[in-house]
Amino acid sequence: MSSSTVFEIVELPSGEIALRKSEGEDPLICIRFSDDAHLALGKAIPEIGKAMITTGIQLIGKMFEQDNEEEKSSSTRVLH
Repeated sequence: MSSSTVFEIVELPSGEIALRKSEGEDPLICIRFSDDAHLALGKAIPEIGKAMITTGIQLIGKMFEQDNEEEKSSSTRVLH
């Protein structure tokens, strides 16, 4: 049986928003907002950080899909 990795987006004690494996390992991605950003955005910081990470993950997925499609099309052989 294959095990799948579960990821979570969390707010660290430092205030950073992070993506990490659910086992609580070191974060794969951290987003740190400046003091000015905290003043301007206030309680919206966690949601904004979550949106930034989620958008990045979606972009990576699209990039992998495009790469796979290009590989499939370039490996197609034309037989005459």
